[in-house]
Amino acid sequence: MGEGGGAARHHASKPSSLRIRGVDISYELTGAAEADSARPALVLIHGFGAARHTWNDVLPGLESGHAVLRIDLKGFGASGKPRDGRYSIDEHAEILTELVIRASLPRVVLVGHSYGGAVAILTWHKLRERQGPRVAGLVLVDAASYQQRLPFYITLYRSAVTRLAVRVTPPSWRARFVLEHLFVDRSRVNSERVERYASGMRMPGADYASATVAAQILPADFAEATRIIPTIDVPTQIIWGERDRAVPVEFAWRLHREIRGSAIALIPEVGHMPHEERPQQVLAVLEPFLATLTAPARMDGLGVTLGAPDGAPTPLAGASHGYL
Repeated sequence: MGEGGGAARHHASKPSSLRIRGVDISYELTGAAEADSARPALVLIHGFGAARHTWNDVLPGLESGHAVLRIDLKGFGASGKPRDGRYSIDEHAEILTELVIRASLPRVVLVGHSYGGAVAILTWHKLRERQGPRVAGLVLVDAASYQQRLPFYITLYRSAVTRLAVRVTPPSWRARFVLEHLFVDRSRVNSERVERYASGMRMPGADYASATVAAQILPADFAEATRIIPTIDVPTQIIWGERDRAVPVEFAWRLHREIRGSAIALIPEVGHMPHEERPQQVLAVLEPFLATLTAPARMDGLGVTLGAPDGAPTPLAGASHGYL
């Protein structure tokens, strides 16, 4: 995914860290160095139990034309894991908001997967309130967004008994078991992918951090938290695996209904992690969406209108939706 012409300058691929709210936050800025108001930088936000490596499969296609900022959320990956008891979604959004402001990127697209989708929505809200860098758009990939029954791999961390069972289970076994639950195509769950996740579980403080995030993952007031969603007024692309077993696909259609002018793409025979399971199909959705953000543009007319599946809410007039 890139633009024609001469060779573009690229950021060096070197992990960095910033101390934010008393925590060392690890991030990596790669891709085209000419991020400006005409071509927004992409901020990629991973989900629970993951780290910035979750974007490895789509990264080459994104960084050829954009600056790409990947973050390890507090408690995950190479970021700090302090025993400070502050691991709520609001804490994660506060940290990301400050990181985006300090990165001096004039215009950004927030791309969030699963729990990271919820963080992206709240970060958009905070950046708007503080008149920080302009958020040119949102991409919500199988995003946690409404009240639901928590996936088993989160509830395991919310009980002292099951936490103990988790701790005595080898990380590689845990990682493979969860990934095979989340992927439809289990051939994609290879040893390299398993090790990406298992290595994070082995880091000092990882169990504490995961347990604390799990304990604080539900907002105190869901009605207040979800009230933000209908106020989203930036172009938004929703991407969902049609066979997601972690976050219901019905949430994709609800987001589409509540975010005016949003576009939706459901990827068949794919689970909770389409950017890892079918990266080329995800890039095929992102490319035209990001192209509309190189200059002020309306979302109307994106994609191909094929009609909602039986029982799905009718989308707003002018909104786009489709299957890949």
